[in-house]
Amino acid sequence: MQNENSEQHDRLLSEIKKCYRKFTQENSFGYCESTFTVDHNPYQELEVAHRDFKRDVLQYISEIPHRKINIVADIGSGFGHWAMGMGKYFQKVYGIESDQKCIQIAKLQKQLHNAENVEFISGKAEAVPLEDESVDFIFFNQVVEHVESVAKSLDECQRILRPDGLLYLATGNYLWIRERHYNMAMLPLMPKWLFRIWAKIRGKNPDFINHINYITPRALDRQLVSRGLLVQKNICESLIEDILQGKEALPDRYRSLRHILQMYTLPFLHPILAQLKWWVVYKIGFYPVIILIAKKHATS
Repeated sequence: MQNENSEQHDRLLSEIKKCYRKFTQENSFGYCESTFTVDHNPYQELEVAHRDFKRDVLQYISEIPHRKINIVADIGSGFGHWAMGMGKYFQKVYGIESDQKCIQIAKLQKQLHNAENVEFISGKAEAVPLEDESVDFIFFNQVVEHVESVAKSLDECQRILRPDGLLYLATGNYLWIRERHYNMAMLPLMPKWLFRIWAKIRGKNPDFINHINYITPRALDRQLVSRGLLVQKNICESLIEDILQGKEALPDRYRSLRHILQMYTLPFLHPILAQLKWWVVYKIGFYPVIILIAKKHATS
């Protein structure tokens, strides 16, 4: 029996890696060298998802009053490692994904990890196949910049979220000076025709930028508020404030912000930059990524 289980495990692991390799070959857009890895390790991915969700999401959720989280929707769940990572903490997790090949890999990984409380469903962010007010928490991570309609996707978040439920949303900030998918410099809100020329010069696929929605912090805030989704915490802005006050060191993942923040520590520049901080950070929203938690107003 033990040998049979071992053989079944090996076959399943081999099938996952085979599907993953095929997916990367067919979907390597040539825009970001670090997007896919050749040697896919589903155990390591799940371990990282557990760690990062606890560090980057749970600690902030705990600071915000909200309804008890039992049911979760991961919109744009991809290969499913985040959904299964959240399955460790919550009663039920729905992974919503439009790419059938991603769902195939996610279901194989679910079988590998015995993640019985995680269910992967075919669906788009603009038409989530869940009932009204059926989830307590939505995980919308690095997806909104890729959807066909930002407005319809946020409408769906508002629809399926229960009152006092939370939405975690993370995306790139296109007021920043670097495009994360291409891993190359860009002007804030750089016209796409100009970016295509720049990408071609750099030997990148110039067409992928056509699929990107330029998301900016204040425009996103307005869209959320209009739907009764009130921002409770802007994690990047809070982090910047803590760094400037010396409460926290700058994480490695914000390396592109390091030099700008270091200027605030220069004595001869500090009086001038202190006056500009409110405009640069809070009024304009000039920082690398948007990471926020919003709560659905009880009467929305």
